Amino acid sequence: MRVILTVFVLFFSNFINACLWDRDTYAMEKQKFPDAFELMTGNFDRHSNSYYQWRIARIQPQIDKGSKDPLLFDDLAVAYSKLGNDKKAIELMKLKEKFAPNLYETFANLGTFYIHDGQFEEGLKFINKAIKINPEAHFGREIYQKYLVEFILSTQKKKSESNNFYIFLLEKYKTKNNLTKDFLPEDEIKKAVKGILGMMRFGNYNSPVLLNALGDVLLNESYDTPSAKRLAAMAFMASDLYNAGSVSLKTKENIQMFLSMQERDKNTYEELLKEVKKGIEIGEKRYAEIEKKETNWVIENKDLDVEFAQNFYAKTNSINKNNVTQNNPNRITKNEDKISNKLIIGLIITLVIVGIIVIIKLRKKHFQIEK
Repeated sequence: MRVILTVFVLFFSNFINACLWDRDTYAMEKQKFPDAFELMTGNFDRHSNSYYQWRIARIQPQIDKGSKDPLLFDDLAVAYSKLGNDKKAIELMKLKEKFAPNLYETFANLGTFYIHDGQFEEGLKFINKAIKINPEAHFGREIYQKYLVEFILSTQKKKSESNNFYIFLLEKYKTKNNLTKDFLPEDEIKKAVKGILGMMRFGNYNSPVLLNALGDVLLNESYDTPSAKRLAAMAFMASDLYNAGSVSLKTKENIQMFLSMQERDKNTYEELLKEVKKGIEIGEKRYAEIEKKETNWVIENKDLDVEFAQNFYAKTNSINKNNVTQNNPNRITKNEDKISNKLIIGLIITLVIVGIIVIIKLRKKHFQIEK
């Protein structure tokens, strides 16, 4: 009896310890941050250059004729920015500010355009103005855009103690709330990830700055906020792949160190890299499909906004539901499911055995008393 109980305790304690150190399997990481992998690999619906060229051709004549519709100015400026002409986008927002002053959209757009143009300090001024008017707009995305710009400026001036965005956010949080904690609460982690993913979706999904910031936040370490080491590793991989075409030796060594911390559901560096490359390939195919359709719609003189909505918005939810299966055809998630199932089955079997032995012991004791 004592031997059985000892085996049970050892099994159960190992099971609990593994969960405490590494509570999230790879599938759980994806479920916790459902859009992270799709956004870092470009596997989401986004307009092609053909669309933004069509938008300019459609709106610019209205502006030239004297239209003072603020929304038209916003749409036109964003189109120019998406095509890489942020200076033109800034010029349009300044014109809009003259006849429609102090609008949140103007300041938010100006801040973003200046940042894209490399004028970080000027961009920060307008992001602060936008936040002052509407701090919760875009689910608070501007707050983290502001923090990211401050982080970039601090590292440029070498005033930051760390080149890690998570640590920068932690210091901000501790100062703001007058705390001494060594980790961000889980709700703050989720807000930060949501803010970064928002910038990736509506800005540059393949920006190394955003991908590295995302990796830093996902890699956080604490018992209260379980990390997502695999997703973090994949963000760092994607950053290097977009920036240089391959993963650097330093990034590889860091990722292998992160993965060595996983006590269960281990994945190798090669497995994750294979999945990232496959994800990027799927994202490129998805974009190519959109680009082909939008180019044809322009030729056919169709309304691209209407066509895009009919062809893609209705499909987005069903596509996203299948993202894990679509992007992970290899054995990574399957292995983790098998391991988790084995742990659960083993625990159940152990409990049943202990229960049976306890019942037998109690019956024997009962018969002995009766005798």
